[in-house]
Amino acid sequence: RIENVRELLSSAVSYEERATDRSIRGFLTEVSLFTAIDGWNEKQEAVTLMTAHNAKGLEFPVVFISGLEDGLFPHSSSFESPSELEEERRLFYVSMTRAKEKVYLSHARERTRFGGPMPSFPSRFLKEIPEDLIDTEKSKFSQFDVGDIVRHPDWGVAKVLRLEGDGDDVRAVLRFEAGFEKLVMLKYAGLTRTSKEDQWG
Repeated sequence: RIENVRELLSSAVSYEERATDRSIRGFLTEVSLFTAIDGWNEKQEAVTLMTAHNAKGLEFPVVFISGLEDGLFPHSSSFESPSELEEERRLFYVSMTRAKEKVYLSHARERTRFGGPMPSFPSRFLKEIPEDLIDTEKSKFSQFDVGDIVRHPDWGVAKVLRLEGDGDDVRAVLRFEAGFEKLVMLKYAGLTRTSKEDQWG
């Protein structure tokens, strides 16, 4: 199908950007995923990579489901067909219930498609899971809020004007006492909350 060809193109572009061996042999070696589970040994302590379809009937202590984005899971081809969308939903349920103890669900904010980066949006299936069953992992940088007074190791005391992004990629617009503003990446900025002796302005 044309979508498979486009996905192959995206994979080729991604491989060319990061690989040291840019030969066709190297690319084919990487994209040739092992999909059969005939050689799987349940007693072996190792990560097992497989499709949701191949996971049917199996169980694992911990399961990671990636690519939970609209257009990927569920696939865009199912959007116009209620029966196909329901089949995707059933497959998602089957995937989650392969876990005996924990299941980790993840999605990307951006993904390479058609040879270039494109924004991605969380799967609609994630919204169907009751909130009390989900433990959302929050970034350690979520401790900062708009209006907080913080201290930068080089530029001094500042006020947080705006926060954007999520996870470990949170960025903040800071206004410093000297009057200038800076956009900083929180995980690199080394910000600390000010002590009681520090006064803004």
